[in-house]
This record gives sequence, C-alpha cells and structure tokens, in this order.
Amino acid sequence: MKKLIVKAVFILILAVFGLSVSGCASSPPGETAMERRIRQRRARWINSHLMAEDIETVLMLDKPSSLTHLHIP
Repeated sequence: MKKLIVKAVFILILAVFGLSVSGCASSPPGETAMERRIRQRRARWINSHLMAEDIETVLMLDKPSSLTHLHIP
C-alpha cells in the first residue's frame, strides 16, 4: 500500500512538473514562428492604438471644442 502511495505521489509530481515546464504561455500547437510574430505584431498595434485613443479621451482631444462659434482647423 505504501509503495502505491509513493508511486502515485511521484507520478503526480512528474505531471505537475511537466505541465509547469510547458506552461500556458507557449504558442498554440501548429503555430509557426512567422505566425507568432504576426500575432504579436498585431497585438502591439492594437494596444498602441487603444492607448492613444485613451490618452486623447483623457486630454479631451477627441471632440472639437464648443467654446467658440469659429471653426478652428
């Protein structure tokens, strides 16, 4: 009985170690290096545009001013 428990614990430790080494951060199966670069580049592009949009909203640059009736280009 004790050998069975030791074996089960050993298998559990190996499984946890194997999962921690592979991790969730690895690229999806079947993804090439080029596809990974394209995905990362697209994520950076989207994030930079969303950040710029947020900054414009905070600085109130996203809407024209309504303080004057004159058109300011």
